[in-house]
Amino acid sequence: MNTGTLLLLTAIAALPSCNGEGAAQQAVVGPDAGLETLAGEPTPYRKPGAAIYLVNRGVPQLAPGQVQSVELVLRAGYSEGTMSVTVAASEGLEILGAEVTSRYQLSAGEDYRLPLQLLAERSGRYYLDLSVAVQMPDGSSVARAIGYAVQVGVDQRGNQKAVAPAAAESGGVISLPAEETVRQ
Repeated sequence: MNTGTLLLLTAIAALPSCNGEGAAQQAVVGPDAGLETLAGEPTPYRKPGAAIYLVNRGVPQLAPGQVQSVELVLRAGYSEGTMSVTVAASEGLEILGAEVTSRYQLSAGEDYRLPLQLLAERSGRYYLDLSVAVQMPDGSSVARAIGYAVQVGVDQRGNQKAVAPAAAESGGVISLPAEETVRQ
């Protein structure tokens, strides 16, 4: 018997039985600890990392040159442990007055609020970068990075259109010579 045949027979012998007996008792643990599905059921896609989610939707609109409050709301998929959140702002955006690192004791079904005072002198799109780590009671830890956009002033991105420089200068359409062949 050659090596390929031996490997094939070993692989077939290692497969679970096709009659379904015993499959209901075997649990398969997915990439997220604590999320279990029974064998044979599809496991939904989960983003890798800690099960921490930003509840805030949309992009807050801030006025340039003014200190304004933004409250981030985080939701954890854990009922116990300690969550630490570190916030950093992109260049041009400042976080004022608050600690940039916060710690929370996790409990089931709770949202965690992180109030921030933000200031940007110039209009533009800025980002808050959140680094979230969860220390579990058993000593293990999981982490996730989350980005959150902040708009200061008027959003100019939607008003810009891609126009060729020559067309913009002449104020019209530039017609270029072309040859066309029709194939039947």
